[in-house]
Amino acid sequence: MLQVLADDVGRLQKWTLVPASGYYNPTPIDTNSFRVADDSLPIWTSGLPIRYRINEVNYYGMVNNTAAGDGIVKVFGPALTGTIQALWIGDPRLVQQVHWSFEGEYGGIPGDLNASYGRLFRWCGPPAYLVCAVLYHHTGRTGGTKEPTVGIYTSAARAVFAADILVTTSAQVQSTPSASLYRVTWLYYLAARVTGVDDGSPHAKGLSVTLQFVLE
Repeated sequence: MLQVLADDVGRLQKWTLVPASGYYNPTPIDTNSFRVADDSLPIWTSGLPIRYRINEVNYYGMVNNTAAGDGIVKVFGPALTGTIQALWIGDPRLVQQVHWSFEGEYGGIPGDLNASYGRLFRWCGPPAYLVCAVLYHHTGRTGGTKEPTVGIYTSAARAVFAADILVTTSAQVQSTPSASLYRVTWLYYLAARVTGVDDGSPHAKGLSVTLQFVLE
């Protein structure tokens, strides 16, 4: 059966149901990881799209990484808050990526960076789910003690992720989207929003934002 699953992914079927018995533990380890049969770990590659059903609701996510020897799969996506009733692995082409760059001293600009930089973004594709955001800046603030805080927001200034990201020069990953806000449809507006400016002079410079989506 493991080879069948691997072959299904290789043939790029849209979604393949993973048998529950003997292949994964339906009880999550925590809110972002679950356990699978250790000999199946090669299938669960980083970036693989997954779909999981909890309390009769289907959620979409993506494999973050795995822990060999422990059979642990870590997930980008809505929190695993209950028993996994069904689990699917998807065609890798279902993962889509959007990248924004904001040059200059973004750390001192409060509010919607996409609007401030004239880079408004609307989703022009089939329904998808925003499962991960990676943010980092190229040059930190000079002086001061406070780093900028940035989140991903909708047009109604509603936060997609559970918490905004304190941005440093290291890559910062946000992986727990709000299940009620992370589905995007035609012309859905998204923006990077500075919710807390830094206190440096000059401010932090050169913000890079990468958003990763899983198509239905």
